[in-house]
Amino acid sequence: MKARYLYLLLCGLVVAGIVHITIIILIPDYGSRDAWNIISGKRDMWVFSRFTDDGKAKLVLEDTDPYLEMGACTFDLSESGLRFTGTKSTIFWSVSVFEQDGRVVYSLNNRTAIDNRLDLILLNPVQMINLREAPPEEIERSVVVEADIKKGFVILRQFKDSNIDKDAVGSFFSDARCTKYSG
Repeated sequence: MKARYLYLLLCGLVVAGIVHITIIILIPDYGSRDAWNIISGKRDMWVFSRFTDDGKAKLVLEDTDPYLEMGACTFDLSESGLRFTGTKSTIFWSVSVFEQDGRVVYSLNNRTAIDNRLDLILLNPVQMINLREAPPEEIERSVVVEADIKKGFVILRQFKDSNIDKDAVGSFFSDARCTKYSG
């Protein structure tokens, strides 16, 4: 009886060891599957592009809503401020600014934007001080946000379904621009 318990204990330890080693081997692969690494690894900084399902530029985040068209842009505020612009659209859209670690810094949608137009300026505290010293006229039509971050990404979403004009959604995304902003 005692030998049987020792045998079961030994088998349990071997199985636990195998599971432990498997988890340690898989950590580097699964540990780098966050949104920042997926988005920044497949595109250049300061370039807005859509999430697509075609074979060329496949960038699909898991568990995204099928009723939303999505795109992303990465930025580095230590280089320059960010200006994210697009055309006026009454079809629901939203923009979320994320830190590199995935925390939301700011969110905006067509109802809270000025005149349903996408025009967001994101600056770090030093750039904001410089902007306040000599504000240009163009910021009157923009939503200006101060964020104490270095790198991050912006995700743009727009509602789409069978009742919405697909050309309008496509036009909104093709007109979206992610550029450096110096003020």
